[in-house]
Amino acid sequence: DHAGTFIMTGGTIGRNRTEKAGTSGGGIYNGGVTSIKGEIEIGENYATGFGGGICNSGSLEIDGDVVIAANKTDGCGGGIAMIGEGSGKATISGHVEIFKNTCGQVGGAIYNNDRLSLEGNVSITENHAEGLVGGVFTGSYGKTERADSVTISGNTASTEVSESEYTEYVTGDNDFSELKDKATDDEYDDEDENEDAEDDEDIEDAGDATSSPDQDEDEEDKEASKTGSNISGGTMVLGITGGAVGGLIIGLLIGVFFRRKKQVVE
Repeated sequence: DHAGTFIMTGGTIGRNRTEKAGTSGGGIYNGGVTSIKGEIEIGENYATGFGGGICNSGSLEIDGDVVIAANKTDGCGGGIAMIGEGSGKATISGHVEIFKNTCGQVGGAIYNNDRLSLEGNVSITENHAEGLVGGVFTGSYGKTERADSVTISGNTASTEVSESEYTEYVTGDNDFSELKDKATDDEYDDEDENEDAEDDEDIEDAGDATSSPDQDEDEEDKEASKTGSNISGGTMVLGITGGAVGGLIIGLLIGVFFRRKKQVVE
Protein backbone atom coordinates (compact mmCIF):
# COMPACT_ATOMS: atom_id res chain seq x y z
CA ASP A 1 0.00 0.00 0.00
CA HIS A 2 3.10 2.25 -0.20
CA ALA A 3 2.60 3.38 3.42
CA GLY A 4 5.88 4.52 4.89
CA THR A 5 7.73 7.56 6.19
CA PHE A 6 9.36 9.97 3.76
CA ILE A 7 11.39 12.92 5.06
CA MET A 8 12.99 15.51 2.78
CA THR A 9 14.98 18.47 4.13
CA GLY A 10 16.44 19.90 0.92
CA GLY A 11 17.13 19.29 -2.73
CA THR A 12 15.17 18.78 -5.92
CA ILE A 13 12.80 16.16 -7.27
CA GLY A 14 12.33 16.80 -10.95
CA ARG A 15 11.61 15.37 -14.38
CA ASN A 16 10.23 12.03 -13.19
CA ARG A 17 7.43 10.19 -14.97
CA THR A 18 4.94 7.41 -14.38
CA GLU A 19 4.46 5.50 -17.61
CA LYS A 20 1.77 2.99 -16.68
CA ALA A 21 -1.80 4.21 -17.14
CA GLY A 22 -3.45 5.37 -13.92
CA THR A 23 -0.20 5.47 -11.92
CA SER A 24 -0.07 8.29 -9.35
CA GLY A 25 2.66 10.44 -7.85
CA GLY A 26 4.99 11.65 -10.59
CA GLY A 27 7.52 13.01 -8.07
CA ILE A 28 6.47 11.47 -4.75
CA TYR A 29 3.91 8.82 -3.89
CA ASN A 30 3.33 7.83 -0.27
CA GLY A 31 0.45 6.35 1.71
CA GLY A 32 2.07 7.09 5.07
CA VAL A 33 3.88 10.08 6.58
CA THR A 34 5.50 12.62 4.23
CA SER A 35 7.53 15.55 5.57
CA ILE A 36 8.95 18.17 3.20
CA LYS A 37 10.82 20.98 5.00
CA GLY A 38 13.61 23.29 3.88
CA GLU A 39 14.71 24.69 0.53
CA ILE A 40 13.11 22.25 -1.86
CA GLU A 41 11.96 22.22 -5.43
CA ILE A 42 9.54 19.67 -6.90
CA GLY A 43 9.07 20.37 -10.57
CA GLU A 44 8.46 19.04 -14.07
CA ASN A 45 7.16 15.68 -12.90
CA TYR A 46 4.40 13.79 -14.68
CA ALA A 47 1.80 11.22 -13.61
CA THR A 48 -0.94 9.46 -15.53
CA GLY A 49 -3.12 9.14 -12.41
CA PHE A 50 -3.27 11.48 -9.38
CA GLY A 51 -0.68 14.03 -8.31
CA GLY A 52 1.79 15.20 -10.91
CA GLY A 53 4.18 16.39 -8.20
CA ILE A 54 3.03 14.66 -5.00
CA CYS A 55 0.38 12.05 -4.29
CA ASN A 56 -0.32 11.22 -0.64
CA SER A 57 -3.08 9.35 1.19
CA GLY A 58 -1.69 9.63 4.73
CA SER A 59 -0.08 12.60 6.48
CA LEU A 60 1.62 15.37 4.48
CA GLU A 61 3.48 18.36 5.91
CA ILE A 62 5.12 21.00 3.71
CA ASP A 63 6.99 23.89 5.34
CA GLY A 64 9.89 26.18 4.39
CA ASP A 65 11.00 27.66 1.10
CA VAL A 66 9.33 25.12 -1.13
CA VAL A 67 8.55 25.43 -4.83
CA ILE A 68 6.09 23.03 -6.50
CA ALA A 69 5.92 24.02 -10.14
CA ALA A 70 5.36 22.81 -13.71
CA ASN A 71 4.12 19.37 -12.70
CA LYS A 72 1.46 17.65 -14.76
CA THR A 73 -1.05 14.83 -14.47
CA ASP A 74 -3.68 13.39 -16.77
CA GLY A 75 -5.91 12.90 -13.72
CA CYS A 76 -6.49 15.17 -10.70
CA GLY A 77 -4.09 17.37 -8.77
CA GLY A 78 -1.42 18.78 -11.05
CA GLY A 79 0.82 19.82 -8.12
CA ILE A 80 -0.50 17.82 -5.16
CA ALA A 81 -3.18 15.17 -4.71
CA MET A 82 -4.52 14.01 -1.32
CA ILE A 83 -6.52 10.85 -1.98
CA GLY A 84 -7.16 9.31 1.47
CA GLU A 85 -10.93 9.89 1.26
CA GLY A 86 -11.00 11.70 4.61
CA SER A 87 -8.43 9.57 6.43
CA GLY A 88 -5.41 11.75 5.58
CA LYS A 89 -4.26 15.17 6.68
CA ALA A 90 -2.11 17.81 4.98
CA THR A 91 -0.63 21.08 6.27
CA ILE A 92 1.07 23.52 3.91
CA SER A 93 2.75 26.50 5.56
CA GLY A 94 5.84 28.69 5.39
CA HIS A 95 6.94 30.27 2.12
CA VAL A 96 5.48 27.80 -0.36
CA GLU A 97 4.90 28.60 -4.02
CA ILE A 98 2.64 26.33 -6.08
CA PHE A 99 2.43 27.55 -9.67
CA LYS A 100 2.11 26.52 -13.32
CA ASN A 101 0.97 22.98 -12.57
CA THR A 102 -1.64 21.39 -14.83
CA CYS A 103 -4.11 18.52 -14.68
CA GLY A 104 -6.42 16.78 -17.11
CA GLN A 105 -9.43 16.73 -14.78
CA VAL A 106 -9.87 18.79 -11.57
CA GLY A 107 -7.53 20.67 -9.25
CA GLY A 108 -4.78 22.24 -11.34
CA ALA A 109 -2.77 23.05 -8.21
CA ILE A 110 -4.24 20.79 -5.50
CA TYR A 111 -6.80 18.01 -5.41
CA ASN A 112 -7.84 17.47 -1.80
CA ASN A 113 -10.06 14.64 -0.64
CA ASP A 114 -8.78 14.73 2.94
CA ARG A 115 -8.24 17.49 5.55
CA LEU A 116 -6.10 20.34 4.22
CA SER A 117 -4.85 23.40 6.07
CA LEU A 118 -3.26 26.26 4.10
CA GLU A 119 -1.28 28.58 6.36
CA GLY A 120 1.47 31.20 6.29
CA ASN A 121 2.80 32.81 3.12
CA VAL A 122 1.47 30.24 0.66
CA SER A 123 0.96 31.30 -2.95
CA ILE A 124 -1.12 29.26 -5.42
CA THR A 125 -1.08 30.94 -8.83
CA GLU A 126 -1.16 30.32 -12.59
CA ASN A 127 -2.23 26.69 -12.35
CA HIS A 128 -4.56 25.19 -14.93
CA ALA A 129 -7.15 22.40 -15.12
CA GLU A 130 -8.43 20.98 -18.38
CA GLY A 131 -11.58 20.05 -16.46
CA LEU A 132 -12.69 22.15 -13.48
CA VAL A 133 -10.95 24.33 -10.87
CA GLY A 134 -7.50 25.55 -11.73
CA GLY A 135 -6.65 26.27 -8.07
CA VAL A 136 -7.71 24.08 -5.13
CA PHE A 137 -10.40 21.46 -5.50
CA THR A 138 -11.92 19.86 -2.39
CA GLY A 139 -13.66 16.54 -2.93
CA SER A 140 -16.72 15.12 -1.18
CA TYR A 141 -14.62 13.55 1.62
CA GLY A 142 -12.39 16.58 2.03
CA LYS A 143 -12.25 19.78 4.01
CA THR A 144 -10.03 22.76 3.26
CA GLU A 145 -9.13 25.60 5.63
CA ARG A 146 -7.40 28.69 4.30
CA ALA A 147 -5.72 31.50 6.24
CA ASP A 148 -6.16 35.10 5.11
CA SER A 149 -2.45 35.27 4.33
CA VAL A 150 -2.76 32.62 1.61
CA THR A 151 -2.93 33.81 -2.00
CA ILE A 152 -4.97 31.88 -4.55
CA SER A 153 -5.27 33.76 -7.83
CA GLY A 154 -4.75 33.64 -11.57
CA ASN A 155 -5.70 29.98 -11.86
CA THR A 156 -7.71 28.85 -14.88
CA ALA A 157 -9.91 25.99 -16.04
CA SER A 158 -11.01 24.99 -19.52
CA THR A 159 -14.51 24.09 -18.36
CA GLU A 160 -16.20 27.25 -17.11
CA VAL A 161 -18.88 27.37 -14.42
CA SER A 162 -20.92 30.35 -13.36
CA GLU A 163 -19.47 30.70 -9.83
CA SER A 164 -16.03 32.29 -10.12
CA GLU A 165 -14.77 30.72 -6.87
CA TYR A 166 -14.91 27.28 -8.50
CA THR A 167 -12.04 28.36 -10.72
CA GLU A 168 -9.95 29.54 -7.78
CA TYR A 169 -10.94 27.68 -4.67
CA VAL A 170 -13.54 25.10 -3.74
CA THR A 171 -14.32 23.90 -0.24
CA GLY A 172 -17.05 21.77 1.30
CA ASP A 173 -18.90 18.73 0.04
CA ASN A 174 -18.32 19.07 -3.67
CA ASP A 175 -17.52 16.41 -6.19
CA PHE A 176 -16.42 16.40 -9.80
CA SER A 177 -19.63 14.93 -11.21
CA GLU A 178 -21.89 17.61 -9.71
CA LEU A 179 -19.72 20.46 -10.94
CA LYS A 180 -19.31 18.84 -14.34
CA ASP A 181 -23.08 18.40 -14.67
CA LYS A 182 -23.60 22.03 -13.67
CA ALA A 183 -21.03 23.22 -16.18
CA THR A 184 -22.65 21.09 -18.88
CA ASP A 185 -26.12 22.40 -18.04
CA ASP A 186 -24.88 25.99 -18.10
CA GLU A 187 -23.20 25.35 -21.43
CA TYR A 188 -26.38 23.87 -22.90
CA ASP A 189 -28.44 26.75 -21.47
CA ASP A 190 -26.11 29.24 -23.10
CA GLU A 191 -26.30 27.32 -26.37
CA ASP A 192 -30.13 27.21 -26.19
CA GLU A 193 -30.27 30.95 -25.51
CA ASN A 194 -27.95 31.62 -28.43
CA GLU A 195 -29.97 29.32 -30.69
CA ASP A 196 -33.23 30.99 -29.64
CA ALA A 197 -31.75 34.41 -30.31
CA GLU A 198 -30.50 33.23 -33.70
CA ASP A 199 -33.93 31.72 -34.51
CA ASP A 200 -35.63 34.99 -33.58
CA GLU A 201 -33.23 36.89 -35.81
CA ASP A 202 -33.83 34.42 -38.66
CA ILE A 203 -37.61 34.73 -38.30
CA GLU A 204 -37.37 38.51 -38.21
CA ASP A 205 -35.09 38.54 -41.25
CA ALA A 206 -37.36 36.11 -43.07
CA GLY A 207 -40.38 38.21 -42.20
CA ASP A 208 -38.70 41.30 -43.54
CA ALA A 209 -37.60 39.48 -46.69
CA THR A 210 -41.08 38.08 -47.44
CA SER A 211 -43.29 40.93 -46.30
CA SER A 212 -41.48 43.86 -47.81
CA PRO A 213 -41.96 42.89 -51.48
CA ASP A 214 -45.62 42.08 -50.84
CA GLN A 215 -46.13 45.34 -49.08
CA ASP A 216 -44.35 47.16 -51.90
CA GLU A 217 -46.49 45.34 -54.46
CA ASP A 218 -49.65 46.15 -52.52
CA GLU A 219 -48.69 49.80 -52.38
CA GLU A 220 -47.83 49.77 -56.09
CA ASP A 221 -51.14 48.05 -56.89
CA LYS A 222 -53.01 50.59 -54.83
CA GLU A 223 -51.24 53.47 -56.54
CA ALA A 224 -51.73 51.85 -59.95
CA SER A 225 -55.37 51.23 -59.15
CA LYS A 226 -55.83 54.83 -58.12
CA THR A 227 -53.98 56.08 -61.18
CA GLY A 228 -55.83 53.66 -63.48
CA SER A 229 -59.19 54.70 -62.09
CA ASN A 230 -58.38 58.35 -62.69
CA ILE A 231 -57.29 57.67 -66.27
CA SER A 232 -60.29 55.46 -67.04
CA GLY A 233 -62.65 57.97 -65.51
CA GLY A 234 -61.14 60.77 -67.63
CA THR A 235 -61.52 58.69 -70.78
CA MET A 236 -65.17 58.01 -70.03
CA VAL A 237 -65.93 61.69 -69.44
CA LEU A 238 -64.15 62.70 -72.62
CA GLY A 239 -66.03 60.01 -74.58
CA ILE A 240 -69.39 61.10 -73.27
CA THR A 241 -68.65 64.78 -73.85
CA GLY A 242 -67.38 64.11 -77.41
CA GLY A 243 -70.53 62.11 -78.27
CA ALA A 244 -72.88 64.79 -76.99
CA VAL A 245 -71.16 67.55 -78.91
CA GLY A 246 -71.05 65.48 -82.11
CA GLY A 247 -74.75 64.69 -81.83
CA LEU A 248 -75.63 68.31 -81.27
CA ILE A 249 -73.68 69.46 -84.35
CA ILE A 250 -75.26 66.78 -86.54
CA GLY A 251 -78.67 67.77 -85.29
CA LEU A 252 -78.10 71.41 -86.18
CA LEU A 253 -76.83 70.56 -89.67
CA ILE A 254 -79.88 68.40 -90.39
CA GLY A 255 -82.14 71.21 -89.20
CA VAL A 256 -80.46 73.73 -91.46
CA PHE A 257 -80.70 71.35 -94.44
CA PHE A 258 -84.44 70.79 -94.09
CA ARG A 259 -85.09 74.50 -93.67
CA ARG A 260 -83.23 75.28 -96.92
CA LYS A 261 -85.05 72.49 -98.74
CA LYS A 262 -88.38 73.82 -97.55
CA GLN A 263 -87.51 77.28 -98.72
CA VAL A 264 -86.55 75.97 -102.18
CA VAL A 265 -89.83 74.05 -102.51
CA GLU A 266 -91.87 77.11 -101.58
